[in-house]
Amino acid sequence: MSHLGSDFSCLEDLDANLTPVEGRFALAQASGRRLITPTGGLFYASDYGDDVRRYLNSQAPSTPLRAAATAEGECEKDERVNRCDVTTTQTSTAAGDMLSLQVSLTDDDGPFDFTLNIDGLSAELLIEAGEV
Repeated sequence: MSHLGSDFSCLEDLDANLTPVEGRFALAQASGRRLITPTGGLFYASDYGDDVRRYLNSQAPSTPLRAAATAEGECEKDERVNRCDVTTTQTSTAAGDMLSLQVSLTDDDGPFDFTLNIDGLSAELLIEAGEV
């Protein structure tokens, strides 16, 4: 078993097959969940989560920096994360806005990267096989 723990696969919702995940993939999913859960969204953890979707549709020039700072702070609340660096990209299309977060997490084994793409309806986690 990984020193980073294991969980059931869950980003937006619990995997119907209760697929187990572990290691860095589990940590990436846990970090992604933190970034799409409103603060106080878990009744048993009032300080968990900070939903970065609130930055969608914002035209303020500071939006990318604010979204990145929010994501870094929230990910670093996880005791398995030693450091988090995030860069963001916001794109607008006819289908709506999308916020893409390029996340570099550092755990006890060093850094690894993943991308979290968020729009008004969904979140998608992208991580290369070599990173997990």
